[in-house]
Amino acid sequence: MPPAPSLFGNINTRDLVVLLILFTTFVVLAVMRRLPEPWMVKHYFSALNDRGGNILVLVLMSAWFFSVSVRIFYYAFELLGQKKLDPDNAILLMAVQFVTSSAFGGSFGALLKTMTGSDSNARGTDGTPGSRSTTTTVTSASTPPSPTTPLPAIVVVPAKPDEPAPEPTKP
Repeated sequence: MPPAPSLFGNINTRDLVVLLILFTTFVVLAVMRRLPEPWMVKHYFSALNDRGGNILVLVLMSAWFFSVSVRIFYYAFELLGQKKLDPDNAILLMAVQFVTSSAFGGSFGALLKTMTGSDSNARGTDGTPGSRSTTTTVTSASTPPSPTTPLPAIVVVPAKPDEPAPEPTKP
């Protein structure tokens, strides 16, 4: 049985329900003022930028692409059984080829490469346990001011509308 037409294109009912649940959760949390702080979201996404986070994302994407490819196969078999589709339909073959080789094969191949344990040069954090960001060291010939010495302050006094602005004084 083909999926029922929807207002949102080819989104099936299950995906639409998941999207509506996510949107409703977001709205409820926003009304209750319980949304996470921006620094928490940044910390979460920086945790995904290490090897374990990449493995998690690639596992989820591989599973999703695999489920999409199975759905395409079953949909194609259904159309072939109903004689609504020729067995040598080029568009169907291109869709099956894309899902099985490019989408699933690419994400699963990247997952296997990530899980091999070898370091790559893609990120500066590979090979350094516990670090999630890179730092740049800048050296200079001049000595930076010591933290105990106060920095000079420039005081700016606003001028009255009828008076000219005074010359700035050096402390």
